[in-house]
Amino acid sequence: LGVQAGDFVFFRAYGDDVGPKWRGFAEVLTRAAEGASAPDFEDRVVKGAQDTFDAFEHWLRGALG
Repeated sequence: LGVQAGDFVFFRAYGDDVGPKWRGFAEVLTRAAEGASAPDFEDRVVKGAQDTFDAFEHWLRGALG
């Protein structure tokens, strides 16, 4: 693509294994959610993920100016 990774190289820290790593993480979360007894557990997990990606967006917008 001709784009340099620069400071964002950590997004490719696992090379071609990034996808499988995320899928494995999702499987662990799914198993945890299935066993969670708190009725709001899944909502809290989704909120945490949204907050994380909002923070990434804020950081990237600042870094990219």
